[in-house]
Amino acid sequence: MVQDFAAAGLRLGSLITRNRSLRKAVACNMRFHNPSGISVAIGTAILEDRDFVASFVRLSQERLRDSHLHTTKVLDAAGVKYERGNAGFFVFIDLAPWLEHAEPGQNREFVLAQKLLEAGVGLHPCEEHAEKEGQFRLVFSQDRETLQEGLRR
Repeated sequence: MVQDFAAAGLRLGSLITRNRSLRKAVACNMRFHNPSGISVAIGTAILEDRDFVASFVRLSQERLRDSHLHTTKVLDAAGVKYERGNAGFFVFIDLAPWLEHAEPGQNREFVLAQKLLEAGVGLHPCEEHAEKEGQFRLVFSQDRETLQEGLRR
């Protein structure tokens, strides 16, 4: 519920599967990770309000679509390549042309990430998820003003 309902701190989720082995493995670990009663009550209240859920999801989809379109227009205009997707809160952008030579023991992506951070832009190098060096994850699910300022920088 944290990401789907912008509910930071409300750490609730569900697993729907027919895979008995997976259910059993998850159940063994879940006995140490039960959510609080208040979290369950809040989550239940949110999910039972079907009108709210429908309205919230519709508004979220509109905002994400608009932010994605704005972001990709800016990237296109700047000549920054990116992976095209059809869902999500972020795009993988290709900053390989801006990677500089790094000192031994330094990661070129982290050197660039540090320079960006010093300029007020937080982009995460995608060493864990990227297909190739130089890909960074650009999250576009911010308010328009924040997004525009980050893209400007």
